Amino acid sequence: MIRSLMAASLAGLVMNLGACAGLEPEPCTPEWVDWQKNQIFDPFVADYRSEIGSLRNLEGNLENPGMLTALQLAGLIESLPRMAEDFNTDVVPRVQAAVATCAEPARASTLLAEMLRREGVEEDVLIWIDR
Repeated sequence: MIRSLMAASLAGLVMNLGACAGLEPEPCTPEWVDWQKNQIFDPFVADYRSEIGSLRNLEGNLENPGMLTALQLAGLIESLPRMAEDFNTDVVPRVQAAVATCAEPARASTLLAEMLRREGVEEDVLIWIDR
């Protein structure tokens, strides 16, 4: 009997904790911004982990690349336009909806740069991408 009561209590506690974990924070608070950022950017970063890693590892002068950098860039030629298009079609509308909630506009290129910067992409690579 006591075991049954303990099991029922534990099950109720687990269900309540699970419900709390899925709750959205109050809009426009720092917690909400972090939560939104994770909800929006994390799936995109996961989908493009390889490409972001390649961008992070680019070395050398991008204006006049050496052989290794040129080969790295060639490997990214097909995936970068797809990454940018997916960012514009998937991420930007979600960001705009989140921003509209707090009535503060943001530029998509700035958001992309901040996300890539957060993922460790070097500043000169970000400047090159923004061209």
